[in-house]
Parts: sequence; structure tokens; C-alpha cells
Amino acid sequence: MGRWARKTESNLSGIFVTVRDDSPGVAVTVTTDRDGRFRIPNLDAATYLFRIHQSGYEDVTMEQAVDSDLTSLVFVMQA
Repeated sequence: MGRWARKTESNLSGIFVTVRDDSPGVAVTVTTDRDGRFRIPNLDAATYLFRIHQSGYEDVTMEQAVDSDLTSLVFVMQA
């Protein structure tokens, strides 16, 4: 699970979150709910590239190792 945030907490829904690993063609894209939360179930333990996108904001790209201890990520975007 993760959460998208910005200084003004309005319009948090509909932000695209894409997760990729090094395997060819493996990518999952989800959108955030009204609170800016997203869930990507069943990720195997690995290092993934997360890309957060919403029109009008700078994309956020972050590489993150995912394992059974990781329960959430928080991303902050700038206009």
C-alpha cells in the first residue's frame, strides 16, 4: 500500500501509479482512491521502479526494494 500526497490535500484521486521490475513486459498501473491511497497486491520480493504521474505535476520516479517488511510508501509531488 502507498499514499500520494502534496501540500494541498485536494484532488488526490486518479493519480497513476506504475510499478515495473526488470522482467520484460512486467508492469502494473493502478490509480489512487479519494484519499490518495493505492494498493498493489501480490508483489514478489524484488526491487521495483515506481512512477507516479498526474497532469500538471512533476512525475515522481523512485526505485524501491519490496519485501514482506514493507507495508507502505509515501510519495510527494510538486507542481
